[in-house]
Amino acid sequence: MEYIQIAKLNKTFGLKGEFRAYSLTDFPEERFKKGKTMFFLDPKTSETTPFTLSSYRKKDPFVFIGFKEIQTIEEAEKHLGKFLVIPKEEAVIPNGAFHVFDLLDCEVYSEEGEKIGVVIDIFSYSPVKNLRIKREGKNDLQVPFVDQFIKEVDVEAKRIVIHVIEGLL
Repeated sequence: MEYIQIAKLNKTFGLKGEFRAYSLTDFPEERFKKGKTMFFLDPKTSETTPFTLSSYRKKDPFVFIGFKEIQTIEEAEKHLGKFLVIPKEEAVIPNGAFHVFDLLDCEVYSEEGEKIGVVIDIFSYSPVKNLRIKREGKNDLQVPFVDQFIKEVDVEAKRIVIHVIEGLL
C-alpha cells in the first residue's frame, strides 16, 4: 500500500498521550477527522501501525492530536519522530490541486523556455515550501514555492515554469 505523510510526531503534549505534530498537509480539516484510522510510519524500519484519531486542534504550523490507543505520555514518547500517514487513495484533493510529492522529478524552465533543472526535493524550514532543483554542472538551486517565483505547474507533463530574478541563477 502506498501512503502519504500528513504530519510528523515531534513532541508530546500534556500527560494524556497527545502529540504536537508538524502538519505536512494543506488540507488539515479533511485529513484529521475524529474516528479516522491513520498509521504511524517508522522512518527507520518503514513499519506502519494503525491508530484511531480521537482529538484534533490546529495552531499553524502544528496540529495537536490524540489517539484512542495512546492514553499516557509514556506511550506517546515511544512514537516521537514517526510520521503520521494515510493511504494515498484516501488523500483526495480538489480539482486543480496536487500533492506536493507530485512535484518531484518535474523539469523546471524559465519563462523564456530555458531548461534550468529537475526538482529533486521539496522541503520547508518556514511556512513556505521550497523546491530543490538539480542543475547540470552547477550547484543545486533552491526556489520558494510562492506565486512570485512559480508561474506554472503542470504535474501531468512534469513541467514547472518559474520567474527568474537577477541573482537567482
